[in-house]
Amino acid sequence: MLDLISKNWWVYLVRGILAILFGLVMFSRPGGMTAFLVWVFGIFVFVEGIFAVVASFTGRKGNPNWWAVLIQGLVGILIGVVMFSNPLMTAVLFVRLLALWAVLVGLFRIFGALSLRKEIPGEWMHIVGGIITVLFGIVVFAWPAGGVLAFAWLIGVFAVLMGVFLIGVAMRAKSAGKAVAA
Repeated sequence: MLDLISKNWWVYLVRGILAILFGLVMFSRPGGMTAFLVWVFGIFVFVEGIFAVVASFTGRKGNPNWWAVLIQGLVGILIGVVMFSNPLMTAVLFVRLLALWAVLVGLFRIFGALSLRKEIPGEWMHIVGGIITVLFGIVVFAWPAGGVLAFAWLIGVFAVLMGVFLIGVAMRAKSAGKAVAA
């Protein structure tokens, strides 16, 4: 299992870089149009979903919980497609979709980290990332009328934090792979 994760460390790195770039876009256009916010988030969730699906299939043989990552990816792709198909209608549902996505992804990250805790060092990064994601979803559910500006900043902060954690996971997985090879 560790060998599989260390071979695919770059997937976490790419996801982390994309998350940070997404966060920076949110900081640069916080007062932008709602449709822009929906499109950018839709692209982010869709691409994140594709990477999660790829990761689930490449890690299928050594991970009995590969299906959890697959479901996370499919949910992301589905939400992305819904957001692309009707951005104006989605703007109304955007807050709820965002919260739903965050809670589901966070729970899957926590579940995945708990199942890997004996095989990979630094699983706490996955757990912390999952907790941050779930808390983000709860905050979005609790204050849906916070406005696009507040959500843009909140989404930007969340994306940058998640990007940093994903890059940290990638570096730990890469170094774990080098240690296993040695």
